[in-house]
Amino acid sequence: MPKQPVRVTVWSELSEPASVYPNGINGQLAKVLNHFAGIDAKIADLHAFQQGLSGEILDKTDVLIWWGHKHHSEVNDEYADRVVDRVTKHGMGFIPTH
Repeated sequence: MPKQPVRVTVWSELSEPASVYPNGINGQLAKVLNHFAGIDAKIADLHAFQQGLSGEILDKTDVLIWWGHKHHSEVNDEYADRVVDRVTKHGMGFIPTH
C-alpha cells in the first residue's frame, strides 16, 4: 500500500516584502517543499477565510509551518486555540519560523 504524503500547511501573516516574496514567504516555502517526494504542501495566511486556520484546513494538516513577524496579535484567539488543540491533543507538528 502506498504511503500517504505528509500534508504540510505553510502559514504566513503576509507582512514580508512582496518585492522579495511576490507569492508570499509561505508560497515560496511550499514551492520548495513540494519538490520533495512524500510532501504535499499548501499555503494559508492571515487574510484568508478564518485566517487560514479553519477546522477543515487543520484537519488536513500533519505539520503546520508558521511564519510570523508583526501581526501575532491579529490572530483570532479561537483560531489560535484550534492550532494549540491540534498540536497538544492530536499530534499535529508545529514549526514556528521567523
